[in-house]
Amino acid sequence: MRVEMFDIVTVGHVVIDVISSSSFKELKTAIGGPPTYASVAASNLGSKVSLVSNVGEDFPDSYLLWLKGW
Repeated sequence: MRVEMFDIVTVGHVVIDVISSSSFKELKTAIGGPPTYASVAASNLGSKVSLVSNVGEDFPDSYLLWLKGW
């Protein structure tokens, strides 16, 4: 069994943010939550990051693929 090591492991709830604004007609959604932003920031600074979260069945696969790309 191979154990992979990380510089940082973030644990928390990755969520779907719903955004409304007078500048657009329809509600917009985006990936959100503090562990998401912390993980992306740490990755951009050169750390090898792992993210631990539970997501619901309605969580879009496209968001999971985006996270895996970091």
